[in-house]
Amino acid sequence: MKKRIAMVVLTIAAVLSLTACGEANCKHDGCDKEIAENGYCAEHAIEHALQDALGGLLG
Repeated sequence: MKKRIAMVVLTIAAVLSLTACGEANCKHDGCDKEIAENGYCAEHAIEHALQDALGGLLG
């Protein structure tokens, strides 16, 4: 029983450690600034939000 609990705890720890390692930089092509919101830096987060908001109106 203790081995089973230990395996569950180790499995959860492994999954959490693998998912914690994510992108540290903006996901916009060519930008290497730190992430501020939704995977984008502050500048590109605003740009992305405006495109989403105005995309339906303009296109």
